Amino acid sequence: LNPFLFALSIMGEPNPEEEAGAEITEDDWYGGRVSCPQCGGTTFIQDGEEPEFMSDDQLTPAEKQEELMKSSEGALCMSCGFVVPNEELPWVVMYAGYIVGEVVSADAVKGKKLMKLEVNLGVEKPVVVVTSDVKVATGERIVVARPGAMVPAGSDEDAGGEMVKKAAVSGVSSDGMVCDAPMLKWVGGGKGAAVKLPGWAVGTRPPIRRPSTRTYIS
Repeated sequence: LNPFLFALSIMGEPNPEEEAGAEITEDDWYGGRVSCPQCGGTTFIQDGEEPEFMSDDQLTPAEKQEELMKSSEGALCMSCGFVVPNEELPWVVMYAGYIVGEVVSADAVKGKKLMKLEVNLGVEKPVVVVTSDVKVATGERIVVARPGAMVPAGSDEDAGGEMVKKAAVSGVSSDGMVCDAPMLKWVGGGKGAAVKLPGWAVGTRPPIRRPSTRTYIS
């Protein structure tokens, strides 16, 4: 079994214990989430200099891991020294095409229980998406799965996943899908209710689990 797919399959089935966050040790910062294709090892630290937040006693292990997973750096295997490139890390693969954005406008679709949203994804022009969650409001930060992304996250068509495509919804062109918790493979959160990420940076990947209640600085 491909070690990246194995790690991805583990991440795709989160559980309440994982929600609390795995421990961070000197030799493993990622809680066993990365597997080395060279030696099969599962103890990794971030490649390069140690980030300042790793020594911040105010952050929990789960919060430190959330910060690590935002990085564009690769992961260094402590067993053999092999560096797994950032684009091959399991959470990057899992959330390919998933982007955090800020709602800049939210309008009801006439005669339908739908909302037409314009969402800033950190590119020049906001994208338009349609959602059945009528409680989404301007200023909120949500997750959009762009055309080409697989839903739920980490799935493929053989496993029943579906590729997001640009489509007309009740006459409105929707350039993606607003994500709920099941689409992100999170524990908890209702189907159809848009995930909210207050303060999470626009244009970044979503976290692998529901983050703490602290507000993150964008």
